[in-house]
Amino acid sequence: MLYIILTISISVSLLILFKYFDKYNIDSFFAIAINYLAATLTGIIVSGNSIDNNSIIQINWLPYTIPLGLLFILVFYGISKTTQLIGISIAALANKMSLAMPVLFSILFLNQKVSIINTTGIILALLAVYLTIKKDSKTQTKFSYYLLPILVFFGSGLIDIGINYANSTIITNPNESSIFTFNIFMMAFAFGLIALVIKFVKQKNELNKNKLRYFGKHMLAGFALGIPNYFSIYFIFKALESNIMQSALLFPVLNISNVLLSAIVGFTVFKEKLSVINYIGLLLSIVSIILISL
Repeated sequence: MLYIILTISISVSLLILFKYFDKYNIDSFFAIAINYLAATLTGIIVSGNSIDNNSIIQINWLPYTIPLGLLFILVFYGISKTTQLIGISIAALANKMSLAMPVLFSILFLNQKVSIINTTGIILALLAVYLTIKKDSKTQTKFSYYLLPILVFFGSGLIDIGINYANSTIITNPNESSIFTFNIFMMAFAFGLIALVIKFVKQKNELNKNKLRYFGKHMLAGFALGIPNYFSIYFIFKALESNIMQSALLFPVLNISNVLLSAIVGFTVFKEKLSVINYIGLLLSIVSIILISL
């Protein structure tokens, strides 16, 4: 249970950091790329002597860590862009509704069973996520306007499926989970570094005399994001390894709890107003978690 609590708390802290990035004019693209360097270094420290050259480049891991690394940075950036261009409600909805994908994967491909009560909880969870983040606002309805959240939805779901599958098939002992997580972040940083180089080559004429201050500010933001980002994934593996509940039930609990805690933090810390529908969603979240956990 401790790993579940830690996973939820750290995941919500990442959203809080994104809010402060906007307040202090942090370049999200730069910070997200650097955050994977910080996450990689954190992985080296956490793994200690268990990391060596052979473990990092294990051939049987490469088919999983490379696409997962790419998905990590694309989805993370997609969430930030969706928030900026469309709104935090749509971004959160796209991210958290993806819980349906790993649940279905666990049932269809890992032969995990869920009861009628659990199934009811999952259905309520989907409804609760929507109601909790629903806002009274008028938005565009063109398909292109919703392309980003659609991509975030499928990307987030594929990440959860990838982590679930890796834990069930290629990770043979608890020590390997930290190395596998390290590999994912290393791949994500590699993709981010390539993207940063391309960006700065194109924008080299825009760098001014304050470039040292610019880099220092955004490097610090990247490390502030990267360290908790590493542990958000690390503790998911630990929660899976604890066998406190099936993965088909764990992912809904994690995602719904994130929505619940995010709403509470938004209301108490950032003074975000909640409608009657939002409160109904929060109540349904609590009920769904109880039903899923039975």
